[in-house]
Amino acid sequence: PSAGAERTQAVHAADSASPSPKASAGSTPEEHAADEASSEVEAERADVAPPRQPTTAAPPRKTCDPAPDRARTSLEATLESGTADGTWAAIQCARRAGLSSDAEDALRVFRDRYGADARRATAAFLLGKLAFARGAFALAARWFEASRREAPGGQLARESGGRLIEAHQRSGDASAAIRAAREYLDAYPEGPHARLARSLLAP
Repeated sequence: PSAGAERTQAVHAADSASPSPKASAGSTPEEHAADEASSEVEAERADVAPPRQPTTAAPPRKTCDPAPDRARTSLEATLESGTADGTWAAIQCARRAGLSSDAEDALRVFRDRYGADARRATAAFLLGKLAFARGAFALAARWFEASRREAPGGQLARESGGRLIEAHQRSGDASAAIRAAREYLDAYPEGPHARLARSLLAP
């Protein structure tokens, strides 16, 4: 098949990979995205690999090709002419395929292109995680702050606040870390980052 045909097939595959109301009853795409990110957070805490697909998604073989070259092709195709749902699905496939840099660039595009999409806050959280993983702690702090600000009552608000403390601490911004620690303890005194927050506020 021609290169154009392959790109068209990639767009269709990515679009079909995105969750639909029928595929995840009672769950919007925004809730699905936050659920998936929350599952990753819990998996990291348990020191186990995150699930390859959420339970409401179709089987992995139909929704996400783990081969990096095909994941990259699908991502490029959906960025060019895909839908918001298809682009989001392709980004997650790219992350699972280990294409962190590609996923990071695509998440920025997603946020710019789909300004009204509630997944922008989840995208900010994922951008924070990716930046933190490569040692860009000041940038990670900005993304975690954006995620918390854009969805203060969302599923990832608590985790964004905790990761914000870590990012400020690792970046060497002690005053910002202390401020974030106070805000975290005010909102989540028993949260998973409460011990870290209290250690920063100890005399």
